[in-house]
Amino acid sequence: MNDAEDELTVGLHVCRACFPDLYAGANALLMQGWPERELARFICEGINAQLVTPIESLEALRYGPPLECYGVDPTLLAEVDEPEHLIYRSQAIYALFGLAIDSDDMDGDWSGARLAVDILHHSLEQQSTSDYNDLDALLSWMFSASGNSLVDWSQEAMWESGADYPDWSPEDIAFVNDMTREAQAIMHAAESGLILLENDTTLRKALRRNIRAIYKHIERREKRNARTYLTDDECGAIAQHLTWPEHDGKRTHGTSDAHTELLPVRGDLA
Repeated sequence: MNDAEDELTVGLHVCRACFPDLYAGANALLMQGWPERELARFICEGINAQLVTPIESLEALRYGPPLECYGVDPTLLAEVDEPEHLIYRSQAIYALFGLAIDSDDMDGDWSGARLAVDILHHSLEQQSTSDYNDLDALLSWMFSASGNSLVDWSQEAMWESGADYPDWSPEDIAFVNDMTREAQAIMHAAESGLILLENDTTLRKALRRNIRAIYKHIERREKRNARTYLTDDECGAIAQHLTWPEHDGKRTHGTSDAHTELLPVRGDLA
């Protein structure tokens, strides 16, 4: 795609490559002499009908299918000061891991907490109710451990990663849409997990107890073994010692509509 091409030409190129019906419609309108602004709006709306994350203008087409990132940058956590923001509300959960958000040694503290999250994941995935799936999603988002790049990376991390960006092709559009739907589902579950912790004292105490138990196990192993990592089997073995309160999956406090305007997307934390 030539950078010198105007937005409308870029839009027509994308339509021809990916949306043949839209391309035919746009060409017909072009032949009828539609104003460029109206034609650009027609193309933009037509493309957005095929995307999970919409573009804001045809200019955005130059960068490939839009990628909306929800990931957390641990070095910028303290900068979020909106009480309703998902990251601000999550600071109390980070504290359960012994993380001081404004710590000068965030990297070292984060590494130990990230290992604890791996162990918690082994335990939570064995639980049978959706509440624990939501708690797992919350921790996976908070510590960039979900396996979905849009959930695990901040927008800045995505830009700086050097990863190949998707192209305007039917295959890449389908891939981005699927990844985005999965990311949105994880984020909905993560906020549900946060609401659950905010309203369930027993569960919050259980999480704190299990985190402390994990840190004790890790400390004992480090004294016997110089390795600073644990294998998957070792994480699973520690997870067997963790206990959780019974949950029937029916919340009595709070609901989640996943307030997406409060989630860290695009420019947030970047």
